[in-house]
Amino acid sequence: MAKKVILVVLLFFTVFGYFYVNQYPLDVEKVIEPIEAPPISIEDTKKDTNNIHFFCSGFAINHEEGSRFYDFDGNPIDVPLIDDNDQLQKESITIDSSTDNYMIIDDKYLYDTSKIPFELILEAPQNKAWDIKEFDENLLLIAKTENNNLEPYIMEKSNNALYRIDGLGDLAYIDGDYCQSVKGLSIIALNMDNPFPSTKIFHFTDMNVPYGVLSIDDDIFYKIHRYDEFFVVIGLHKIQCYDLTGNLKWEVKIPHSYNHQLLIIDNSLAFYFNNIYIKDQNNTMILTKEGGYRLSSLPRGLHHLKRYQSGYIGILGKKTIIKLNSKGNIEKKYELDTDIKDIYWTPHSPDNIYIYTADNQINIYSITPLKERDESE
Repeated sequence: MAKKVILVVLLFFTVFGYFYVNQYPLDVEKVIEPIEAPPISIEDTKKDTNNIHFFCSGFAINHEEGSRFYDFDGNPIDVPLIDDNDQLQKESITIDSSTDNYMIIDDKYLYDTSKIPFELILEAPQNKAWDIKEFDENLLLIAKTENNNLEPYIMEKSNNALYRIDGLGDLAYIDGDYCQSVKGLSIIALNMDNPFPSTKIFHFTDMNVPYGVLSIDDDIFYKIHRYDEFFVVIGLHKIQCYDLTGNLKWEVKIPHSYNHQLLIIDNSLAFYFNNIYIKDQNNTMILTKEGGYRLSSLPRGLHHLKRYQSGYIGILGKKTIIKLNSKGNIEKKYELDTDIKDIYWTPHSPDNIYIYTADNQINIYSITPLKERDESE
């Protein structure tokens, strides 16, 4: 009798398992493997110019003599832009800064890189561009004057109209952030003339219309994150949150708070501090949409985290690539046989990752479902 009961139970689980697997297939395991293209060497010049810049159909790597262009599989390609003077393809350019859809080239020209060839948008004010930040509908462009002062401008993507952000006077621009839902811009500026540090936070509506200003004496802040009704500023050893009328909502002191990595966890902005504990075993501060925060504990030792699909990809230790999901949990680990300096991913080529190794090379790896790889072999 007992044998019959066991047989019936086994039969039940067999039928149930068959039905479950066919109706609710498990996630297909993915594998990481190098593509056939040889590694791309990078000159180790110890300068901050050896960046990799992605665009709609490839990427570029900066060298001392200029930027070299490749398709997503690492094959060399021509410079993808046309000289406006003689309609001949330029042979040598240098990329100074880039976002998903824009680049500053030769310290001066802003190009749209979402199409080939690149489209020249405008020449930077003051004849020199220093940096760009891309938002959903706007672009923040920072120009550099002859006196090495930084001037912020904001550009509407829809018509490429450029507006100067006035009102800073002799203050030094530090950082800025834009809130799309209320079309609000906030900027950190520093008073360099005072013997003691003094930070001013400027708010603008409709991109460049002054709304208000907050003075914070005896403190310097380096990063700002703007929301509908509040903003957060980050200094060397603390984070503060204010409402838009200038009232301090809260302050948290964190050693070396400036050295954090930005993540989106549960659709909220999060500051990940790696091996620094905020309270107990928590190393992550997650902002709430109401202007508060909560603490969380993420895996320790993660660095060079980059956006990847709906989560993140990064490095654990020296040789391990990890994948984080949208909740900040490690989903997958890939062990390599070489030390990793940095890792990159672009939504323009979602199945590839680009690994900067300790021997100063870019190695391209493909992350594909195991089933697809088996069928192609």
